[in-house]
Amino acid sequence: MKRHLRFSRSFLYTSLLMTALAAGSSAYAAEDNSGADNLRFSGQLVAQPCIIDEGNESRELNFNSVIEKSLYVYGRSYSRPFSLLLSECDLSVGKNVRISFDGQRSLALPDLLAITEGGKTSGIAVGLETADGSPLALGKKTSDYQLKAGSNEIFFQAYIQAEPEALTKKNIVLGPFTAVATFYLEYE
Repeated sequence: MKRHLRFSRSFLYTSLLMTALAAGSSAYAAEDNSGADNLRFSGQLVAQPCIIDEGNESRELNFNSVIEKSLYVYGRSYSRPFSLLLSECDLSVGKNVRISFDGQRSLALPDLLAITEGGKTSGIAVGLETADGSPLALGKKTSDYQLKAGSNEIFFQAYIQAEPEALTKKNIVLGPFTAVATFYLEYE
């Protein structure tokens, strides 16, 4: 059965904004031989203290089997660890990083990820927490992680949370599920 949490990456302050502005239609451009600029590119080149190695931009965490009975007894599953690896960190560019996660939010538990693929599976959401077990709400930044030169591995955990109504009505629907989160890095 498929039970995954997928992460993709995005860097705050690192998106290259590229716009193409065409001056008129192709018929007009064909008639205009003035050589005027009709295509413009712009962007912002920035320095990042660390890189994410190719192949580590997207992570997948498999929960394997989550026992329905534990969700009814404890309200949530055990935590599964995962990490983000930042490489080639240059402290002259930035010494700290704050990380946040976002994605489609559960309606019943808005600080947690909704199940985005899962057939009929329902009554659950995916929660995130720091390595020490502190809850990490979607869209909220972590405190600063101090970087060291070279590689830095930052640890987190994920868990399955039963939705309150599903617990009360005892109607969690079993099956495979997927939730997707995007992580953001903010360097200082």
